[in-house]
Amino acid sequence: MRRQHLRAKLLLNPLRPVRKLLLIVLKRLPVQLRWKTQALQLKVL
Repeated sequence: MRRQHLRAKLLLNPLRPVRKLLLIVLKRLPVQLRWKTQALQLKVL
């Protein structure tokens, strides 16, 4: 039961670490690139 629950959690929230990485990358990018990637992110989400 517990393993299934953990698996379900991972399936529901697979993008959390990815989004954290994206935010870190976005902060380091120049403003123009940041704006473009933010627009892409909004389309994806």
